[in-house]
Parts: sequence; structure tokens; C-alpha cells
Amino acid sequence: MKVVYNICLFVFLCFHLSAQQGLERIIVEKYYISNAADKAVDGDGGELPLGSVTYRVYVDMKPGYIFQAAFGVPEHELKIATSTRFFNNEDRGNRFPTYTRSQAQNNTVMLDSWLSVGAGMKDYVGLLKEKDNGDNTIVNADGVLQNEDTAAGIPVKVQDGVILGASEPVTTVGFFDTDLSVFDDANLAPIPTIVSSHDGAWSSLNGSMGPDPNENIVLIGPVYHGW
Repeated sequence: MKVVYNICLFVFLCFHLSAQQGLERIIVEKYYISNAADKAVDGDGGELPLGSVTYRVYVDMKPGYIFQAAFGVPEHELKIATSTRFFNNEDRGNRFPTYTRSQAQNNTVMLDSWLSVGAGMKDYVGLLKEKDNGDNTIVNADGVLQNEDTAAGIPVKVQDGVILGASEPVTTVGFFDTDLSVFDDANLAPIPTIVSSHDGAWSSLNGSMGPDPNENIVLIGPVYHGW
């Protein structure tokens, strides 16, 4: 749980410096728990440790507010850390969720680690699984990501947490290229376990709102892993 705490802390501080009054809460969703069957596609997607947990992080804002940036400043470090490791899909993984719906059907692409300002994949926005109506759910072509562990809530094979919709692209400022290498499409040893900056940001230049403007919950990532 150390990872969850660090991420929630830095997001809270970012809003504290800009528009905390618009922030209602941070939501950390347990998205998926891998099982033995998911390891069958390690050769395509990269090694996914048995029992690893994929989380998603959302900002829940008051109606009318927009998410503009998560950033670090000299007084408050932007920090994403894990006591275990990040998982990067080696097939279609990227620093941002730019893979297509058809690509998402392959191996463990849906569990890749990335940063977002609303998107769940190309041309699709991310939302809590419980808010997904279950229509047009992605069917995995390799027959994996089928685990129904109740600790992860609604199975992704039932409600995958993405719906068709436009979203803003991610713009990064103040990061060196190596700062975000932890989210590349590789799992080289030793795998970095921290992203830290006192002047970097990932942002939505036009601002992002949630798919339901009344609830206004925006997926910002990262998707990360622990067990």
C-alpha cells in the first residue's frame, strides 16, 4: 500500500497549490489481479508476476472544474514510487495510453503502466469499472485477463473501464526523457521503482473533465503494480 499513499499525497499537494477547492477526493481503483493463466502470454507482453495488482488513480472534481496538471515544485516533490516494480507491456506498451482497441485485445496490453489526462486508450476515455455499463467490453484474443478475484471488484472481462470518447493528449514539461523511462515498453533489469521531480508535470493543455460531467471523475494514471 506504500505506492498508493505516495501517489495520493502528491496529487493532493498539486491541487492544494492550484485549485484544491475543486477537488473532492482521490480514487484508487483496484483494477485487476493477475493469476497463473495470465503468465501464458509473458513471451509476448513481458513478465507479469503472479498475483500482481493493477491499480488506477482518478481525481474526482466538482462539476465545472477541469484537470490541468499534476506537477512538482521545489516545495513539494512530484513522486510516483513502488516498493515492488512497475509493469510495462512489451507488445504495445507506451508512456501514455495510445494503443488502439484492437491492440488492447492482445496479451496483457490492458495492464500497461502509463500516465493519462483522461484517456484509457486511443479514442476511449477511462472510467471506474463500476461506472461502465458493460456494453462493448473488450474480449481478449488470447483468452487471458479472465481472473474473477473478488478483491479486484468487477472483472475486467465484464466491465473494462473504457468507453468510446474523445480525450486530451498528455503534454509533459520539465521531465528529462530518462525520468519517464519507467513507463517505456520494456522491463529491463534493474527496473526503476520511482519517478521524482521538483519541476516536472504531465498536463492537459485544454483541460480535462470526466465522461460524466455531473460526477467529473478523470483518470490520470498511472496504472502501476504491486503485490
